[in-house]
Amino acid sequence: NLLSNAFKFTPKNGTVSISLHSENNRAFINVKDSGIGISEEDLPRLFDRFYQVEKSEQQPGSGIGLALVKEITDQHGGEVLVKSNIGKGTEFIVSLPVLQTSFSKDLIIDHPPDLDLDPYEEFAETGGNGQKGKVETSGKDLKTVMVVDDNHDIRSYLREQLSGDYNVVEASSGSEALIRIQELLPDVIISDIMMPDGDGFNLLKELRANIETSFLPVILLTARAEAEDKLEGLGIGADDYLTKPFSMQEVTARIHNLIERQKRLQKHFAEKYVNTTSNNSAKHPDPVEVESADDIYLERIKSIVQERMHDENFSVEELSDLMFQSRTHLFRRMKELTNETPSGFIKRMRLERGADLLAKKAGNVSEIAYSTGFRSVAQFSKSFHDHFGETPTSYTASKSI
Repeated sequence: NLLSNAFKFTPKNGTVSISLHSENNRAFINVKDSGIGISEEDLPRLFDRFYQVEKSEQQPGSGIGLALVKEITDQHGGEVLVKSNIGKGTEFIVSLPVLQTSFSKDLIIDHPPDLDLDPYEEFAETGGNGQKGKVETSGKDLKTVMVVDDNHDIRSYLREQLSGDYNVVEASSGSEALIRIQELLPDVIISDIMMPDGDGFNLLKELRANIETSFLPVILLTARAEAEDKLEGLGIGADDYLTKPFSMQEVTARIHNLIERQKRLQKHFAEKYVNTTSNNSAKHPDPVEVESADDIYLERIKSIVQERMHDENFSVEELSDLMFQSRTHLFRRMKELTNETPSGFIKRMRLERGADLLAKKAGNVSEIAYSTGFRSVAQFSKSFHDHFGETPTSYTASKSI
């Protein structure tokens, strides 16, 4: 990393050197360049994560590399120092202990394990970003977070920090993100704004303009901290806004809050559209007051199911066609809003309509079974008992008391 920085910030025909010597049982690694130098005021914060001084024209930095240099050096009981003069160059000096007695026994591995891993093969398989094409789970029902940033260091850092609690997928541009989002529908998206191939603002606009992705929570991540930039992001539908440098505690808190908000919405819609009692006529044809796009979406689904309820061949595939969505997106959206699958929603509405008809003595069990789309009386009776805990006959009798 030190050599990479030296080349980045040293102009053509400049010099970069590296040397090693030992002194007082310590090894000293010196990386020196004749580059642009670092101002005295920047030196105290040089090793802070995400802190950036003047960027190279050849390749911008992320503000992570030097922080990692210091962290790794500290882990090995070493020190890293820097000397610099503007216009003359910079020298980094890393000192590390070389005696085994400098380390406690719990820090020493006598026989390193043999790892069956070819890093070059791993790099090739993952396209160089360390991220497999498919979402991998660890046996837990983890939420999926997508990180969109053209800087590999930023993506790697966020993946490393979040992977214990979330499935983390990556995209290096807004254009790539749009393709992957259509496939995965992540629970939360963290996107940088300044990217060469589809910036964060354009990505957000595309997501909000598409009914299949308009509901996805988006956190915009950027070094641009001006108020007008934040207002622009919030104005086109960003759910949150983070500026660099950021703390991981804040990032995880923002993600957690967005997921909890989604759970509260899910509970709200479940109570409104799912957890209804059989004698509540409001759940059927009577319209409810529409308050949001999510209400409109669920009202549309309920209306379609009510219209086609009598048809025993009415299926989730037909519902998804009428909603102009793929079956996968319909499933995901309904789970997000109600925690109920489309097939479960259709079946429940048929049963609750049947219960209403039974309570009103609108027909016998057989007539009501077929009028609500069940293929047989036996299927209706079993499903009714599983849902209400009693048979259609006993249910009708209880309503007559």
